[in-house]
Amino acid sequence: MKLATFETRPVDLIGPRVGLVLEDGAVADLSLAYQIFLADRRDPGAIAQRVAWGREGIIGFLKGGSPAIETARRILDFVREARDRGVELKGAKGTPALHEAGQVRFLAPIPRPGKVIAMGFNFEDHLRENPKAVRPRFPMGFLQASSTIIGHEDPVLYPRDSQELDYEVEVAFVVGRGGKYIPPERALDHIAGYTVFNDLSLRDIQRGEMKVGFLLMGKNLDTLAPMGPHMVLSDEIKDPQQLDMELWVNEEPEPRQRGNTRDMIFKLPELVSYWSRMTLEPGDIITSGTPSGVAAFRETPEDYYLKPGDVVRCVVQDIGELRNRIVPGPHPEAA
Repeated sequence: MKLATFETRPVDLIGPRVGLVLEDGAVADLSLAYQIFLADRRDPGAIAQRVAWGREGIIGFLKGGSPAIETARRILDFVREARDRGVELKGAKGTPALHEAGQVRFLAPIPRPGKVIAMGFNFEDHLRENPKAVRPRFPMGFLQASSTIIGHEDPVLYPRDSQELDYEVEVAFVVGRGGKYIPPERALDHIAGYTVFNDLSLRDIQRGEMKVGFLLMGKNLDTLAPMGPHMVLSDEIKDPQQLDMELWVNEEPEPRQRGNTRDMIFKLPELVSYWSRMTLEPGDIITSGTPSGVAAFRETPEDYYLKPGDVVRCVVQDIGELRNRIVPGPHPEAA
């Protein structure tokens, strides 16, 4: 099952809401479809569920745990059956519960995660391509602000502060059940699903920061963390350590990055366990790190750094494709 946070095109009068993505790309409004499904029933628990989804969006859904997921599966079956019978699902005010592909805008699946824990140097080949890198003894990462998050097909603002905008295809692991000091053998029980992530980096700013031992602005300017287009629930991914990853720029004949999550130095259970020294909460994001092929370690990196007009596509096996265009950032006086 695929979950998304979406708005309708061209104008949305309701606001972001949780959607179920069907096989052909159509999206069902989960809360409204649930309301239609319940119809004449009186179920206080179900009403409370819908209120949580409306108030807290997809994070409210994740907090509902297994019961919320089972309800969503029932609603998905209900929507499919109605569609097969040619029944149009509408709310009390005539609002459609199902929107065809192309009629929605996908926001990031988790539009404002509590925290994004992003990994550095967690792929064997990425470690080898940096002549100065030292193999980490424990997971090395950094926090990203929620204001960096954008969705599928949202524009990435080319910053006026940097000339070295780099790309990094990654898998984002979405925390479903929170916890602290989670043992590795139970770590996967805390992952709700997976989505595609592009950890964009400002290398010139990053190098200056890392000379004095920290990393903040080089990863945290607005729009540097595209994510989406949807989240695939964890039970549909047989093995998160066997996912092919690719990153493409424009119409180039070969991907700039190609890897597989089996080459992660610290695997998902280790990451969840290690980072749960901080309390993990529903909707938190942990990223995989990126494979080799980034612009910074090419022989002529200036030929590979992203520029306005470039379109970047991140593709992860069994999860989806995330696409974003680089556009000029705002004029200083407009900021």
